[in-house]
Amino acid sequence: MLVKKIKRLLIKMALIFTLTASILIPNLTTHKTYANTYNNKYTIVVDVSHRDTIYDRGASAYGVYESDISLSVSQIVKNKLEAKGYRVVFTRQNDNDIKSLKDRVNIANSINPELYLSIHANSSERVATGTETIIDTVGGRAEKVAKEIQKEICSNLNMEDRGVIHRNLYTRNIKASTVLVELGFINNKEDLSKMLEQQDTYADCLVNAIDNVIHN
Repeated sequence: MLVKKIKRLLIKMALIFTLTASILIPNLTTHKTYANTYNNKYTIVVDVSHRDTIYDRGASAYGVYESDISLSVSQIVKNKLEAKGYRVVFTRQNDNDIKSLKDRVNIANSINPELYLSIHANSSERVATGTETIIDTVGGRAEKVAKEIQKEICSNLNMEDRGVIHRNLYTRNIKASTVLVELGFINNKEDLSKMLEQQDTYADCLVNAIDNVIHN
């Protein structure tokens, strides 16, 4: 009789412990770390170009700096990519955030993204216009995205197509697919006007190009 009472008491104590634990620590089995919440999302690193040093603001013309255009367009791209379900990581957050090229490579390699997109504005001593996209590896995802970027921007913004260019850049040290887009020429008034007034369209073109390749 005593043994049965003890068994019943132990069963009750076990039930009480289980219920108490589920109330006090409900996240023991369901909690996910910050990183794990991105398991089902493609990650894109957006390189907000320049500001490698405190003095580096990229090319400039008519009182406008390349770093400002890059930051502004990058922020719109980030919002649009996140709206489509992507995870987006910036190489720098604002114009006071100084990141060396080595820092940018380390950021990308620590994340292993689907794509590394660097956003720039071009400049030339001669009269020049148009959009070009630079890759450091021929073929693969980078070239596909670059071709899509050229198609999207040149058709939607009526920019001259300067093509996809293969060139060795610092991005060759990044393990992921990398593309560097020159939106237009900052010292060309028509190009600059588009880069300042049609940033939302530029962002749509970049997002569509990425999405077309990754989801096809």
